[in-house]
Amino acid sequence: MKVNKNIIFGIVFIGLAIFILFNDSLNSIIRPITYIFLMGSSKGKDILFFGIFGAFMILSQIYKLNSKNNFLNLKIRNINRYLKITIILSFILAISGIFIEIKMRNKLGINLSTIFASLNPNITSTSILHSHIYKSVFGEIINNLIGSFIPSGIHLGNSLFPYIPQIAIILMILFPIIFILMILSLQKRSFPVSILLSFFSTCTLIGILDGGFFSVPAITGLCGLILVYRNEYYINLYLSSLLNSNSLKIAADKNPSNYDKYLDSKKFRYLINRLLPYLVVLFIVFLRFSITIIGANPEYYEVNIENPNENIDLSNDYNTMKIIKSDNETIYLFSPEYNEMELFNDISHKLEGKSEYMSISWNGFSYL
Repeated sequence: MKVNKNIIFGIVFIGLAIFILFNDSLNSIIRPITYIFLMGSSKGKDILFFGIFGAFMILSQIYKLNSKNNFLNLKIRNINRYLKITIILSFILAISGIFIEIKMRNKLGINLSTIFASLNPNITSTSILHSHIYKSVFGEIINNLIGSFIPSGIHLGNSLFPYIPQIAIILMILFPIIFILMILSLQKRSFPVSILLSFFSTCTLIGILDGGFFSVPAITGLCGLILVYRNEYYINLYLSSLLNSNSLKIAADKNPSNYDKYLDSKKFRYLINRLLPYLVVLFIVFLRFSITIIGANPEYYEVNIENPNENIDLSNDYNTMKIIKSDNETIYLFSPEYNEMELFNDISHKLEGKSEYMSISWNGFSYL
């Protein structure tokens, strides 16, 4: 396999991931960029992003290892089939995370419209709108394997693991399956499409793992995969005209998708096929905001503190409307004057290591 621009691109990105692991000097440059599409970038996310992105770019060339090997000598119609299966399994995995969140809350007797946070020994939060279910399982696996080698700046989120339903552990098998399918779907693509697919595939994996179905990277990745699946011909065609590239024109002509059928069909159907990725984005965003509004409690914040291991009194720190205490639980009702995320972060850090877990009700209107 000859070294080409895909492999060079991949080596540079993997090298960058290794550099970030051991050195923080590039954080001020990289973090503002990755923050945009990783929904709150961190050292761990940056390492995963550049490492997985680089691996995809290198592995997109494995079909060149042995052109006589039937497994590697993939036909173009097969790689599009692999891409379709990848999209389907990714949606199944992401949506399953929501049902696991619901199952966990039902088991613990916690309202669905809450942010849940395990507090011992450190903080790991999760909610239906921003889930860390899979991250916690992954973090527990990594901690058991190489926990002593993980830098302090990387948060594994495994303190949430004891509360997670067992089905989440079983579903983790889909991550390597999806990863392999993504590699197969990357074969024999043009360089620009390889970059796009590698980027969207990386965002999909990171988004589902750390953020869930409604997170920015998951939405970006999932809808980007659909975009390439539906519009690869046009991507290559437009870029071939823009860059005056004959190789991209050839790549467009070789694409096996039924574009002629779309063109010859009714205009409405043609537009639906072209616009499907954008319609999916709009639907997911609409669903996210709908859940946020429906689940919001603008009248007060309800903070449930479970099994505090010392006498905790938050009434002097916040505008407190009511306190309900029992043997193992303390419930505070705070004024809605606070920003939801700022209040959650402040309370959770005060309770870190001092209680088993806590939950706080949503108030999406506090961001307005």
